[in-house]
Amino acid sequence: MSRRTAWFVAAGVAVTLVLAFGVSRYASTEPDGLERVAADRALDTGEEPHPLADSPFADYATRGVGDPGLATGLAGVVGVAACFALAGGLVWLATATARRRPAPDADRAPT
Repeated sequence: MSRRTAWFVAAGVAVTLVLAFGVSRYASTEPDGLERVAADRALDTGEEPHPLADSPFADYATRGVGDPGLATGLAGVVGVAACFALAGGLVWLATATARRRPAPDADRAPT
C-alpha cells in the first residue's frame, strides 16, 4: 500500500471513530421511523424479544457501562473496528488471491 493510500485510510478511520464515539452519544433516544409507525398503528403488540437482546452491544449500547452516552460511543467504536477488520480482511484476501493467479497469455485473444 502506498503512503498516500495509507494516510487516506487512516484519516477515514479516524473520522469514522470520531463520529462513532463523539457524535453518536447525541443521537435521539426516541424510536426510529419504523418503530414509531409500528407503535402508532399498534403493529408491535405481538412483538417478542430478539434472541440476541442480551448481547453485549444490544440496542446500540455497551452493557455494563453506566453512562448512556459512553455506552453508545463504545458500541460505535467496536462496530467501526469490526467493520474495518472485516473489510480489511476481504481486501487482503482478494489481493492475495489475485497475486496467485498466473498472468494471461499475451498470445491468446480474449474470449
